[in-house]
Amino acid sequence: MRTTTLRNKIFIGICGSFLLLVMIAAPVRRFLVFKGIVPDMNVGNIIEVDKVYDNDAFMGRFFNAIEEGKRNITDIYTNYIPLYLSVTTATTGIKNTLNEPMTLWLTEKGYDLLQTEAVSAEETQDTAAAVSSETDTDITEESPVPKEPVFLATMRSKDGLHRYYTIKAQMPDGSNYDLLTRVPAESGTALRRRMENQVDKFNKFAEAAEGYGANVYVYMATCLEDTALADKIFPNESHNKLLTSYIDSLSPLIQFGSVKVDTIEDKITKFYLTDHHWNTEGILEAYRDLVSMMRENHDDFSDMLPYEIRTVDGCLYYGSYATAMSSYNFGDPFSFADFDLTAHDLTIETGVPYGGTTTREESKEIYMSGNWNTALTYTHYISFYRIANKIVYPENKTGRNLLMVCDSYSPPMMEIIAYHYDTSYFRYIDSNQNLTNINLADYIAENNITDIVIMQMGTRLLYDLYGDSLYGFILG
Repeated sequence: MRTTTLRNKIFIGICGSFLLLVMIAAPVRRFLVFKGIVPDMNVGNIIEVDKVYDNDAFMGRFFNAIEEGKRNITDIYTNYIPLYLSVTTATTGIKNTLNEPMTLWLTEKGYDLLQTEAVSAEETQDTAAAVSSETDTDITEESPVPKEPVFLATMRSKDGLHRYYTIKAQMPDGSNYDLLTRVPAESGTALRRRMENQVDKFNKFAEAAEGYGANVYVYMATCLEDTALADKIFPNESHNKLLTSYIDSLSPLIQFGSVKVDTIEDKITKFYLTDHHWNTEGILEAYRDLVSMMRENHDDFSDMLPYEIRTVDGCLYYGSYATAMSSYNFGDPFSFADFDLTAHDLTIETGVPYGGTTTREESKEIYMSGNWNTALTYTHYISFYRIANKIVYPENKTGRNLLMVCDSYSPPMMEIIAYHYDTSYFRYIDSNQNLTNINLADYIAENNITDIVIMQMGTRLLYDLYGDSLYGFILG
């Protein structure tokens, strides 16, 4: 009896010690990541508040503080538990390995069916064209029917906010591409309500900003599900009509732009295959668009800066989708645009636990010399660039100052768009612990803001899916 009791005590002691270790280790690791002492391992889970209360409502600030506390605790004990990534990657890898034969078989059958349908449709059109040419003497030649890419989308996992998909694309020339993506988990009806609420907030924001003398630009990093391309890839997940309604409902005071994703080639060349962010080509298109938009309000707006695209030999990036799905079958070649920037002062945003700490030139030297971090889950995209709170180009005398309300798509853009202004301020909203309320009128007046850019990814810009798109702005 005593032996059994002793064994029970030992077992309970071991379990208790392990739980205590996890309870302590998780917040300690979170602190070390926040301070930049250890790198963020990019676990891939996005933890957001369950509900956002209106600050003007009764005890709204108090309840928002509670929700933020809950979010922080959940984040710590989800993303910073020791060995979490290793265990989930191993178990998911085993599951994927067991499912791979069936997945490949279904993929081949899916391609066969889709190709058969495509050929049948082409034959029908060819027949119609032949009949037409026989009955209409004015038509002497029919244009050949172009072949279309064939897609196969498979849902792999889901969480409270997203559904995750693998997509296989077979091109007309026979080449194949694999990419990963995610879509909002909420229904189309719920997303429409969110979209309509966003339009109302943005229009009120633009009206207030215009009244205080600032131009407003809204630029969207396009998500796949919001494009017409989604109708071809996974029609049940397409929200293209919501995007159209959003654009049509925006105030004429807002200049709207977005990265064009009309074809699968656009998606492949402008965005990472394994990550939700845009790659170098997408970044450059956004920069080009913003310069063009701003020239409509400023005749003296300077030209787009010259650059060289540098691809880092041997460096593959496995992004947020790869980590969320524990899918490391393929990665993205990592590259960056090399700009020759004049001297400037950059203040790093300290409210987020990620982002680089070295200058562009230092990061360039690290990567081009082959000394980058080789960890499988290292976040090359976000760690290459510093996340700015403020950038000053002291030699500039443009008379223009910028406020950019942005998320993780912005770090590659910050220093190059700031080049066109005297001083640029950045309200970085993604997982930022430093965000405080801003009275828009006072902020514009105190900082002589001439232009406001709201640049965010589609799920945030269109639906405010994470509750922070225009967080903390006081318009009155």
